[in-house]
Amino acid sequence: PDANGDFHEHSFHFFGMWYRNFWKIVEELGLEDQFENRPTYKFLRKHRFPKTNELTNVGSPWYFWKNLYSGVLPPPHMFIFMYSLIDMMGQSFSRRSFLDQISVNGFMSSRLYATDTAAKLHQEELAKTFALASYRTSAMTYRNFVRNAQRHPIPTIRILKGNSQQTFLEPLTDHLQALGCNIQLSTKATKIVAAGGVATRVHAKQGGTPVQFDGFDYLVIAIPPSALAKI
Repeated sequence: PDANGDFHEHSFHFFGMWYRNFWKIVEELGLEDQFENRPTYKFLRKHRFPKTNELTNVGSPWYFWKNLYSGVLPPPHMFIFMYSLIDMMGQSFSRRSFLDQISVNGFMSSRLYATDTAAKLHQEELAKTFALASYRTSAMTYRNFVRNAQRHPIPTIRILKGNSQQTFLEPLTDHLQALGCNIQLSTKATKIVAAGGVATRVHAKQGGTPVQFDGFDYLVIAIPPSALAKI
């Protein structure tokens, strides 16, 4: 939030149609009308403002020709880009350990049909969806994402009509508390005590004051991996 207490998004948030469990939660909260469909990705090229090109419902065969001649890439390179997605989706699950050790760039460089232009479009797509460079994204992760997205390609994504804090997180928090959940924010976990493989107590600090929590049926801790490694 800013100094006035107003919330602003700091990054791009999208929700895929294949987030099946998420949409069940949205339905339970009665928040379906807080989302809107966005079928396109728009691309703005240098010196071409305000003209944009767009891909529509990527993954849907019904939009193959529209995307092929979308102008995002010349048609031959766009065909190679779309073929590489099919190629990646078709990789055998038995190759999982291998795919997880190479990047998307590595996968593309191993294909004789690939072009730099098509590979760069993967880079752009990953920057939009993962906020991560294609040379740092495993081919396995990308393959799984594409496979899931292809199962529910229309619309490409949904987005919230407002900021995520007030439009979704606060209604979710209210709902969980009404069910009896005890939610502690701005709390630093310092130690987890377990018995028989089950967490029984959590030692923490709130503003420098030591506190502890126990007697819970279920424990969910949201904590960054770097902080978790120090516990």
